[in-house]
Amino acid sequence: MTTLHMQNDCINNIKLFNTCNPLNVVTLHINNCPILIELILNNLYKLINLETLILHDNQITEIKGLDNLVNLKELILTSNNITEIKGLDNLVSLKKLDLSSNKITKIKRLDKLVNLQRLYLNNNQITEIQGLDMLVNLEELYITFNKLREINNIYNLINLRTLDLSNNTISELKRLDNLTNLQNLNLGYNTIKEIKGLYNLSNLNSLFLNNNCIREIKGLDFLINLQNLNLSFNNINEIKNLYFLVNLQQLSLYYTFISEIKGLDNLINLEKLYLHHNHITKITGLDTLVNLQDLQINNNQISRLPTSLCNLKKITNFKYYHNASLTWTEEVQLWLYSIENKCK
Repeated sequence: MTTLHMQNDCINNIKLFNTCNPLNVVTLHINNCPILIELILNNLYKLINLETLILHDNQITEIKGLDNLVNLKELILTSNNITEIKGLDNLVSLKKLDLSSNKITKIKRLDKLVNLQRLYLNNNQITEIQGLDMLVNLEELYITFNKLREINNIYNLINLRTLDLSNNTISELKRLDNLTNLQNLNLGYNTIKEIKGLYNLSNLNSLFLNNNCIREIKGLDFLINLQNLNLSFNNINEIKNLYFLVNLQQLSLYYTFISEIKGLDNLINLEKLYLHHNHITKITGLDTLVNLQDLQINNNQISRLPTSLCNLKKITNFKYYHNASLTWTEEVQLWLYSIENKCK
């Protein structure tokens, strides 16, 4: 037996755990067995070849009993009642650690996990990024739904590829200069007012700054590899400063205060454009977007679909409902029919 999976409290789980050969167990998954968890934690030391340990939703309050698991590569302790990070020093082979949905307030005692590549601390009560200096091999860091007020103490994380700090109270973009390998940055659902401090992130592929307090599009000129940009749910009223984003494939600017479509001429690789729920009155500025496949301009104040839309030959999804009393020519009608036929 290489995989042992227990779910819900039952006597059979005890028999199964006690009769298996501990040297053969490589993966142990225990979900929602709070009554049995103490017995299991006290016997984990036998499973010296364990590589994956999942203890989800077991009302665990303390990390313990893991000292002997030196071969462990993946540890998931989600949805428990853990308040403090400890008891992990011997897990030098660990590559993935997930402590999401607990009651942790401080990041600490992770120094020995030098091989860690993915760290998840979502949905806790953390107020500051700290204690990560030694995790130089970290590639993915997730600290969403916490109480972070600023970005700090990540200078040493030079191998970071994904950083997700969404759903916090971060007000300023700063201290990202050293993350030159970063590919995915999510700072949505914060209180950021200005786009800045991104000039070193030329490898960035995806940038999410939705649901913030941003008023102006700027500070993006050096993001030449950016493919996905989300600035939705901000206070933006003009599309501008996107000229150098020639590799952009998806642009999301819905639920802003934009009244005119412009500044997109150089985005020749754009495939998806989301401008719904704005104050747009006329469809213009799309002529060069020959690769556009998905266009959403619904819930605006547009009164006419222009014949220039017919030049967008690759469109397969076009949403234009909830505008003014829309009118269009017969040529546009045929174009709309052709889109419907593509979807069939």
